[in-house]
Amino acid sequence: MRILLVNPPMKQGEIYSKYAKGAPCFPPLGLCYIASMLEKNHNIKIIDGVTEKLTLQQLRNAIQKFDPDIVGITSTTVSFLRAVDTAKVVKSVDKDIIVILGGPHVSAIPKETFENYKCFDIGVVGEGEYTMLDLLQAIEKQRKLKTIRGIVFRKNRKIIITQGRESIKNLDELPFPARHLLPNFPDVYNPPHYEKRLPVAHMITSRGCPYRCIFCTQAVFGRTWRGNSPKYMLQEVTHLIEKFKIKDILFQDDLFTFSQLRVMEFCDLLINENIDLTWSCSTRVNLVNKLLLEKMYKAGCRTIYYGIESGDQNILNFMNKGITLKHVIKVINLTKLSGIESYGSFILGFPTETPETIEKTIEFALKLPLDAVSFHITVPYPGTVLSQIANQYGTTCRPDDWSRYRGHPDDLVFIAHGLTDKFLIKKQKEAYRRFYFRFPMILRKLKEIDSLGKVKLYINGFLSLIS
Repeated sequence: MRILLVNPPMKQGEIYSKYAKGAPCFPPLGLCYIASMLEKNHNIKIIDGVTEKLTLQQLRNAIQKFDPDIVGITSTTVSFLRAVDTAKVVKSVDKDIIVILGGPHVSAIPKETFENYKCFDIGVVGEGEYTMLDLLQAIEKQRKLKTIRGIVFRKNRKIIITQGRESIKNLDELPFPARHLLPNFPDVYNPPHYEKRLPVAHMITSRGCPYRCIFCTQAVFGRTWRGNSPKYMLQEVTHLIEKFKIKDILFQDDLFTFSQLRVMEFCDLLINENIDLTWSCSTRVNLVNKLLLEKMYKAGCRTIYYGIESGDQNILNFMNKGITLKHVIKVINLTKLSGIESYGSFILGFPTETPETIEKTIEFALKLPLDAVSFHITVPYPGTVLSQIANQYGTTCRPDDWSRYRGHPDDLVFIAHGLTDKFLIKKQKEAYRRFYFRFPMILRKLKEIDSLGKVKLYINGFLSLIS
């Protein structure tokens, strides 16, 4: 069969608002994993509507040209309405094309999604690799869909959600993502702040998170952490270097260092094999230590993204974050001493938040030896505990307008009691200004300028903060 996999066309400004020019663009690795499972037996094409900057008419032309039997669409919550537009375009080309929706949004709220949007024929709930394999076999052999685990569909106007599929236990059994099917890979995915080590690639080496932060959902990967083996990780790194000449890798795992032993072994492999690579990762402050940080730096790690979230301990407790401010201070300082840059992510406007706690968060960020920050405004994403309790602690505004579910909004989805939308947007901009407009930070950024691209990045960042 001819299978078209689509990341819906969407402008960066729809995700990051006025901060879009300095924002990264991530490859749709989920589609690439699906493609790698299917390409042996099917004709597969990937369209990344974001980087290809397609209009709906151009998308329609591409669909007509490829003439698919099935179109698979991936979607987060903020891109969901673009997924709807994409599905409608597909059906306008040929109503008999089967449209399959996957990704975090439908995985979080499958019933609501299929009740309200008739343009999708089938939804994949959770991890999609083996579900898509089984689903395509069922379609080819005309088997009943209810025999396929991990999907949602309609039958006689009734929404049917089949039995959930178990998470993939051994991630090493998956082939490498089919990045070769991405248009213009890797050039279009180079983050603006990685000018020194181009080209850049992204990897996912683990899935699942056992932590219970109330603002986060694990609808796709579940609560059980699983990781690739260090040997497999090295093989994929080597593949990227040999095939695409990659020099820097961003590990997109939620919890890259959940297994510290795994990371230590991976670092030893990089060091022993003398791999010329720099890399970054994301993790929690309670999942690193001095020895691990030193080993990671030696193996090429140059940036760690930490979810710090708040400078108020009561807010952290309410979030069910499971960390303390004291621990944050210790780990950010240890990271600094190791030579690794630290990027802190914060959330403003959480339930029970006050102007005073927001000020504490900003002051906390300023006191930490962080190299970069992001300040997001609270979003009650579907499927989270936060989405279930939000109305008790504030006002949800047009909660079904999924395009507004972004951390850098022009207008807000949720406003905590005692706060206003204008105040929160003002404090977000103020937080960025106070962090980046400090003289030591300005001096440091000026010293980092080594290319025209870096000049453009800093100018765009400056303009976004003063506008």
